This record gives sequence, C-alpha cells and structure tokens, in this order.
Amino acid sequence: MTRLICLGDSFTEGMSDELRPDGRHRGWSDRLATGLAADRSGVAHYPVTYANLAIRGKLLDQVVAEQFGPALTLGPDIITFHAGANDVLRPGTDLPALYARYDAAVAELTSTGARVVLFTSLARAGGSGRFADRLERAFHAFNRNIREVAARHGATLVDLEAIGALTDRRFWAPDRLHLNDLGHARVAAAALAELGITDPNVLGGPPGWWTEPLPLAPPRSRRENLAGDVEWVLVHLVPWIDEDSLACAGARDHEAVLVKRCDGLCLDYDHAVILAILDDLMFTSKIRSAASHAGVSVTFEPGARTAWHTHPLGQTLIVTAGLGHAQTWGGPVEEIRPGDVVWFPPGEKHWHGASPATAMAHLAIQERLDGKAVEWLEHVTDDQYAGR
Repeated sequence: MTRLICLGDSFTEGMSDELRPDGRHRGWSDRLATGLAADRSGVAHYPVTYANLAIRGKLLDQVVAEQFGPALTLGPDIITFHAGANDVLRPGTDLPALYARYDAAVAELTSTGARVVLFTSLARAGGSGRFADRLERAFHAFNRNIREVAARHGATLVDLEAIGALTDRRFWAPDRLHLNDLGHARVAAAALAELGITDPNVLGGPPGWWTEPLPLAPPRSRRENLAGDVEWVLVHLVPWIDEDSLACAGARDHEAVLVKRCDGLCLDYDHAVILAILDDLMFTSKIRSAASHAGVSVTFEPGARTAWHTHPLGQTLIVTAGLGHAQTWGGPVEEIRPGDVVWFPPGEKHWHGASPATAMAHLAIQERLDGKAVEWLEHVTDDQYAGR
C-alpha cells in the first residue's frame, strides 16, 4: 500500500480546476493520486490511499502548524508540500526568514523517511508591467531557495518555473492567480514523471508533453485586451485588495493609501471606451449590483485636486495617465501612476488629484448607498497638498 498526503494552500487544494461530484475542486493532487493508483511499474504499491489537507489562503507557518501534525500521524509514504507563495505575495515579508522556515519545514518532513515532493512556483502568468516584474523577481528568489532546499534534504523537485509553456494565460483561471483544468493536468503529469512514472497512459501523453506550448492563439484586439484587464480589476483584484476580503494580501496600514502596482492597465485608451466596457460588465452582471455602481472618467490639470471626501461603500481608482497624488486622513501623501489601482474603504476620508507639475487621469468606480455615492467635505489646503 502507498499512502499519499498533500499539504499546502490553494495551489494544492486545486482551486479553479473542474469540480468533482462532491463540489470540491479536482486539482493536480487528485490527478496525481489517480495516476499513482493506475501505475503498475512499482513506483506505488496498490492500493493507494490519499488525503489532501491543503486549504486556500494559508501561509507557510499556518500550513506547518495546522497540517503537519494530522499528516504525519497518518504515516505517509509520499508527501507533497507547497507553501510560502502567499507569504511572498504579502508586502513586507522578510524573505530570508521565510527561506529559513521553509528549510526547517522540509527538514521535518524528510526526517520521517517519507518521499517528499516540492514544487517551485510559477513566477509569471503571462503578464507585463511593474507589478508583474516585482512579483517575478520575488518568486525567482523564492524558487532558488526551494531548489537549494530540495537538494540539501534529498527531496523530489517538480520545477514548474522551468516549464515555460505554463506562463500562457490559457493555462490560468480568470483570476490570474490559479491554474485552470489544463494547467492542473500538466502539473500532475510533471509530478508523476518526477516520481518515476513513464507510462504514457498514466501520464496522459508521451513523456514531456506537459512542457509543450499550445498552438498560437488568434490575435486579440486592443479592446478585447482592455476588456479583460478591466474585468480582472473589478471582479478579482478589487476584492483581493479590499481589507475585508479573505484573500487580502496582508494587514493594511489604516493611515496609508492602499495602492496595487499592476500591469499597465487601461493605458493609451480613450476613456469613453473604458467606460463603455465598464457599462458592459455591469450590464452582464459580472460585477456586483449594476444599479448601485457609478463609473466616471476624470482628468485633473497640474495642481488640481478634489476636496476631502468619503464614499459610503468605498471607491476604486484606476490611474490611466499622468502622475497623481492621493492621501487618506492622517496619512502621508502617496504618488500614484498609470496602471495603479487604488482602494479607499467605506467611510475613509481622503482626497486625490494631479501632481503639481503633471496632469493625471483616472477611472473612478464607486457604489451608491440610498442613492448617494459621495460626501464632500472641506477643501484640501496648500499645506496638506504639499504634505506639510
């Protein structure tokens, strides 16, 4: 008998793969267990038992504290472990300290005598721009550590970062954070191969098929690309940066403007086109309650700014051109640039506008409460605008 235990976060839970009859995601781990059970080469011994303890959103320390104990009491023969990616996504994470804790976690698993399987993270999902570049650099460093840890402790490594084909967005879910069913199938095949399985019937194709790129996709128009970016911001990114979202990336400093540096969103497009796409997303109910939303395109001349104000249900800004400033009450003046997505929580007093020397344009999206989307307050003084 071979006992397989899978530990980690949403990657291992199987987020965004097809659903099983019980309503849970299938994921690469289910596919891995099925492949091990079907193989007759001796890599696994029939019957194969399997448990997936992974839970979405978990940080490295949470995976260790909550999943290691139950897993090790089951006496696993094969343990898959992937954790730390959510830590890398959090602003301010001490990466060297994270690497040390990851090393200690793998040492604990390998000390059991089980075969431990590790995974590098996919550093880029086909994106471009400052935000994607920053994440790629962080994940490159994290992946170097994983490779070193795997070699040091004799763990099996599934090096997903080395599979260039997986950066194709056709392997990713619309949230651009999780793989879809095509992506999960490739991860499972790669893991089976690293465990020593070579049967094409078990792998789902000839050895190495998971590294092959898909045929070239038909070219998309600029409007289609923009529509995809706007939908992603409203449906996936805004809930992620909302401090009340379970997927929020880190604790928020209530005295700072919350800015996400994104992939050059909405640049070089006529604002009327952007608003038309926003209207279409509302009409098709891809964002919450179309009737409650208001979207407006605003351009500020150099030095111009709003008064202090609040929004009863919060506000999202997507900066589309120029250079701007924003500030919440009691916090510093923050610079905002094209491609930035700025979130102001409900009731938070703030202002935004152009920099002293450069105009700024943004798309502003807010919800109405009892027909009201904004409450205007006092003017921003010159001293406040200058950050004094």
